[in-house]
Amino acid sequence: MAKGEPPPGPPPKYKRVLLKLSGEALMGPGGQAISSEVLGQVADEVVATAALGCELALVLGGGNIFRGVSTQARGMERSTADVLLKATSVDGVYDKDPKKHPDAKRYSKVTYMQCLQQNLTVMDMTAFALCRDNKLPMIIFDMMTPGNVQRVVKGEHVGTIVVPEDEKAG
Repeated sequence: MAKGEPPPGPPPKYKRVLLKLSGEALMGPGGQAISSEVLGQVADEVVATAALGCELALVLGGGNIFRGVSTQARGMERSTADVLLKATSVDGVYDKDPKKHPDAKRYSKVTYMQCLQQNLTVMDMTAFALCRDNKLPMIIFDMMTPGNVQRVVKGEHVGTIVVPEDEKAG
């Protein structure tokens, strides 16, 4: 394999990926603000995912995922993605906080409307609404499991996928 070529195997399902890392996902043991060990793991995940042949955009934090009006006015094109991956410390979307409620149930697939109707916490409402309006699927998954980013990009079911209403949720 020549330098810069993706590894052998099937091509990734998602070619253009917006990877949103929650601040919580970067915390170390005991609530340490940002863990150098976790940052190292994130860097390894990003490098391995890029090696699959994906274009990655990284966002740390929340609300400005789609805000780009001023940069567009200066001639910069707003980028598009095939999927938004929300890497967090929880392995998906639940009917209630799984850290407080051991009986919480994880959704495998849910629509944007179901999230709103059931008041499911996915991300801040501005970013959520913009993803919904742009029909951008979101996959919420646990960043701390090594290899999860590559699994998601390859199309394996990891975490919870949030889809537009015209796709069936289960």
